[in-house]
Amino acid sequence: MMDSCALISTRPGMLSVENIAKVRNRLAFLGGLSRPMEECLDHALLTFSWEVGCLQENARLVIRCEGQ
Repeated sequence: MMDSCALISTRPGMLSVENIAKVRNRLAFLGGLSRPMEECLDHALLTFSWEVGCLQENARLVIRCEGQ
């Protein structure tokens, strides 16, 4: 079976609440959502929309699964 993290993306994507939710849901569906990653993404979902606009417009989302 292919590593679930390899199926997410090979390049950074725009950081948005929508994209954070997509990554979280895809990792969960593929069985690659660890508890620490789930907590991290949940925190990002709750707090990212409060960041200033210039940060939101220039942020990128990079998910790395190391040591697996």
